[in-house]
Amino acid sequence: MKFEPSTVNVWAPELYYDEEKDIYIIIWASTIPFRFEKGEEEELSNHRMYYTTTRDFLTFSPASLFLDPGFSIIDAVIVKRNTKNYVLVLKDNTRPNRNLRVAFAASPLGPYTEISDTFTRMFTEGPTILKTRNNWLIYFEAYRERVYGAVKTSDFKSFTDISSEIILPANHKHGTIFKADKKTLRTLIKAAGVKISQTQSQQKDEN
Repeated sequence: MKFEPSTVNVWAPELYYDEEKDIYIIIWASTIPFRFEKGEEEELSNHRMYYTTTRDFLTFSPASLFLDPGFSIIDAVIVKRNTKNYVLVLKDNTRPNRNLRVAFAASPLGPYTEISDTFTRMFTEGPTILKTRNNWLIYFEAYRERVYGAVKTSDFKSFTDISSEIILPANHKHGTIFKADKKTLRTLIKAAGVKISQTQSQQKDEN
């Protein structure tokens, strides 16, 4: 953001690989004071999303505005549904909302439109998304409650809270949840020196 010397911060970068163009897209949230329309939040918390692209992580395209939906946003994640349908899961960081929405585009770089209503409770952020069978699972941090929650959706239009059905390590924050086969999982557990009970091991094998 060197082209904007008044930039306050560079927050929560997310990486997306665009298979169609063979490039990596890096998006993040920054505040440039007195640049954009503002709600109840303070000027120094009026974020918009920016991006750069790279093929080799040695050279990068100039940082550019990724999304200005007309309100403060952070913690955005690009999701590919198919080659002509992309979803952006984002945090509406305005007061009093501070919860999650989705937007839609025909390209990973947008433009993203049709921004949904919020679909999680207040004080939720840090979404991470998995595809499982016919549903997408959107995990999020409920930071005031100090817990992780999740919703499932098949169309990114209706959402069902499944927070009571998930199990995550205590104090998990702003991580990325990903799928791994059993062999990879066991290797990671061994490398981390984590001891798991026989019951937990059986549950992992069943899942």
